[in-house]
Amino acid sequence: MPISSRSKPAASRWDVSTTDSHVVGWEMLRRGLGIGGMLREVAAATPGVQQVLPELPPIPVPYWLCTHRELCTSRRIRVTFDLLAEALAGELPSRAAPRSAANNQRGQR
Repeated sequence: MPISSRSKPAASRWDVSTTDSHVVGWEMLRRGLGIGGMLREVAAATPGVQQVLPELPPIPVPYWLCTHRELCTSRRIRVTFDLLAEALAGELPSRAAPRSAANNQRGQR
């Protein structure tokens, strides 16, 4: 339906679309339906997508690494969890050494 046929007049020449799905939003962007935010690595690997406003600083995005408490009792899962935590923190050692049991309990109350 064209903007002119809507009951409410458009405030500008731009039409705004939003979605709660990052997959749908990224697909809309890929198809040229607007601009949006994405991880630099994903955008760089997507043909046909180019960066706009390169002078803007990156937006810091917090993230959480979570697991059920019961899964931490498995040595394999605990080692994997610890390696992921260290890698995400930028502290991945050249050789991964198992952490002590005292360190494994850190932060669990």
